[in-house]
Amino acid sequence: MSTVVDHQKTTTELAVGLVLAVSRLQHSKPARPRDGVGDLSVPQLLLLRRIQELGETTAAALAVSEHVSQQSIAQDLAALKREGFVESGRDPKDRRKSPVHVSEAGKLAIDSYLARRTKWLVRRIESRIDPTERGELERMIELFERLARVEGELDEEE
Repeated sequence: MSTVVDHQKTTTELAVGLVLAVSRLQHSKPARPRDGVGDLSVPQLLLLRRIQELGETTAAALAVSEHVSQQSIAQDLAALKREGFVESGRDPKDRRKSPVHVSEAGKLAIDSYLARRTKWLVRRIESRIDPTERGELERMIELFERLARVEGELDEEE
């Protein structure tokens, strides 16, 4: 007589596995870039992309949207400005505000990074994910997007 064992993981085990797997994938690196973008951290590149999405924004608004402190945003913005990837000005209605936007060099940095990273990931998918598994990968992307959406109520507990 055989016993069927349910190997389904708990929600906590799934959460830990997801954190570790995504972190490993995020920190896996393609070949060293030769385009000047390599010195930027992943968080800085994500912040640069977020500024591009928003158009023009302030450090305070970025801190709120990214769920980090203004000090953290200020440090990353300072690095992005030094590299010439972000430019700032003065708000004509409120001179205390210095809205930022992505410069042309910043747009090129984003495009270069995404092209390089996409090319690397395409090679990874083609070499490690069987064509019959592609539908599963597509479904996982949908689930990741749902997890990433800010819903308000759950995020306020943290």
